[in-house]
Amino acid sequence: MSKSYDNTIGIFEEPARQKKKIMGIKTDSRPMEAPKDPESRCAVSVHYYDPFNFTGLREPTDWGKPQNTWGTKEDVAELNRSMDMLKDRFVDKGIPVIVGEFGAYANGTQQLRNEYMLAVCEAIYSRKMCPILWDTPSDASGRTFDRKLCKMTNIELMEGFRAIKRKGNAAGRVKKGHYTKAELRHEYTGNN
Repeated sequence: MSKSYDNTIGIFEEPARQKKKIMGIKTDSRPMEAPKDPESRCAVSVHYYDPFNFTGLREPTDWGKPQNTWGTKEDVAELNRSMDMLKDRFVDKGIPVIVGEFGAYANGTQQLRNEYMLAVCEAIYSRKMCPILWDTPSDASGRTFDRKLCKMTNIELMEGFRAIKRKGNAAGRVKKGHYTKAELRHEYTGNN
């Protein structure tokens, strides 16, 4: 159902009330791409796992192989292009954007995965969108958040997120080019 059409149906409502709501749904033939009035929209939610060969692909497939590196000029340009597209299409028109999932869990070193997640978080946050890290690796040693203790276990990543928040929107966008580990460590934690 769609909040934009005000036709949500509560899953715990009594069956007769649910049926009445379902039967009263008004639809139209506008295509999904048709412009919507930002005043009547809630928000846009997207997931970001590009390039998936780095962030999530663990085994070779017919469409790609796992990638153990991220951070080339092309990688950062693609990140900026994707985030600029969301900003231009939605944020600049008053439609909030929630990047409801992003993360990197499959390949590369933990440091490189941290660099990716920090760059993505800053790219999102600097464009006035809401970043939400998704943490579901099967290997507990790779987790960034301990659900039982309700705390971050990846301290370097947590400090990087805090630095991005403190920095606010002053940066405007992530650096165009390859980050060195020293640059990232200094940029996000203040350490050399």
